[in-house]
Amino acid sequence: MRWQAALSVRLAKIDNSYNLFEQPPYEGRAETEGLKMGRSSNEQATRNRAKIVDRASALFRRSGVEPISVAGVMAATGMTVGGFYKHFGSKDDLVAESMKLAFDGSLRSWRAASSIVAHYFAKKPADQTCPIQAFAPYVADDAASPTSREAYAEGARALLEQFLRHECAPSAADEDQGDRGRLLFSAMVGAEFLARATYGADWAKELQSVVERASKN
Repeated sequence: MRWQAALSVRLAKIDNSYNLFEQPPYEGRAETEGLKMGRSSNEQATRNRAKIVDRASALFRRSGVEPISVAGVMAATGMTVGGFYKHFGSKDDLVAESMKLAFDGSLRSWRAASSIVAHYFAKKPADQTCPIQAFAPYVADDAASPTSREAYAEGARALLEQFLRHECAPSAADEDQGDRGRLLFSAMVGAEFLARATYGADWAKELQSVVERASKN
């Protein structure tokens, strides 16, 4: 009987030793894995949303807002139309975010330019069309939402302010200089619009040249 008692003691020690290194309960492991999967899903959703906005912004700048459908945007991103409504309530919501992205990108490029006027008139890919030009027909329509109009107005104003700081410095506070800057800004945008609308007609190009010369005076 002694050997049976000794065996019981040894088995008990082995059992206790195993418990010291026992894995967490299955429920705990499942919860931890679920949290990791949740974070991964959220990160993927964020990347998908950014991809949709980026692709939509490029398409809208190249072709305008109206011709581009939600289905067209999602096809360009390789996602389904059903997935669109996981991120946006409507096309207009997407347009507003796409505008913000486009204006932010233009603002960065204007800050880096040695001459905003020369940079503005330089030939660019269609999907880099100035957002002032690209989104104007959409927000001018009565069907545009206040959200889209506000995004457009804020973006256009930011570009104007950057233009005034760049082209009118260091005397931007001077009223005459400020008026000159606003006039140049309006002429620059208008000349570019006409050049694009007329496919680079000679007279439209001459307007651009006049604006560029004026910016150097």
